[in-house]
Amino acid sequence: MSINWTPERFFYSHASKDHSVTNIVSEAFIMLDGNYELYFAERSLVGSPLIHKLKAELLNSNALLCAWTDNASILETSQIISFELGMAFQ
Repeated sequence: MSINWTPERFFYSHASKDHSVTNIVSEAFIMLDGNYELYFAERSLVGSPLIHKLKAELLNSNALLCAWTDNASILETSQIISFELGMAFQ
């Protein structure tokens, strides 16, 4: 099975409370002016269960970027981010 990763796609793992950090990262990718996509989970989690959607999006990404902030350290959020990191590692 061949996976076509064009454009390059990055999965951005972060706490949804970190709007300011997320906006900076999004703007930085726009400034790269390259053939990149940045996937933000909270912007498109419709149509399937969370775990299935995250797994599919991770498998369709070249890399995972993680913003580990104080907000990301909160238990509920850290569990989701840890899942995303583990899935990406596999």
